[in-house]
Amino acid sequence: MDKRHELGKEGEDYALEHIVQKGYSIVGRNITFENVGEIDIIAKKDDILVFIEVRTRAAEVFGLPVETVDFFKQKKFLKAVSLYLEQLDITEFQEIRMDIVSIVKNRDDNVNISHYQGCIENSEHWM
Repeated sequence: MDKRHELGKEGEDYALEHIVQKGYSIVGRNITFENVGEIDIIAKKDDILVFIEVRTRAAEVFGLPVETVDFFKQKKFLKAVSLYLEQLDITEFQEIRMDIVSIVKNRDDNVNISHYQGCIENSEHWM
């Protein structure tokens, strides 16, 4: 595994730990849809089903990790969420939300985690 993938995997582990500490239960992780993409983490809290995109960087020199979730990444993410929801009976959830967890882990192993709730909106023109 190359350094970029190692950092991404490590970031997902930090994100998972963070959301569990915030009271979320994990439903799934690394759910992949061929030719579409991946949902990093699926969690639930109360009656909310949350789909989480995790972005990790080693520094903020070129911007925050959350800034890398552009229109095209959002479009792929929303398509993966749609495919997942097609396979699921979601009547137990009153709300569905799409979040980004942004992680910066610098060379000193300091970790900064930011959780952006509801920042990816389900827009029909993206589907």
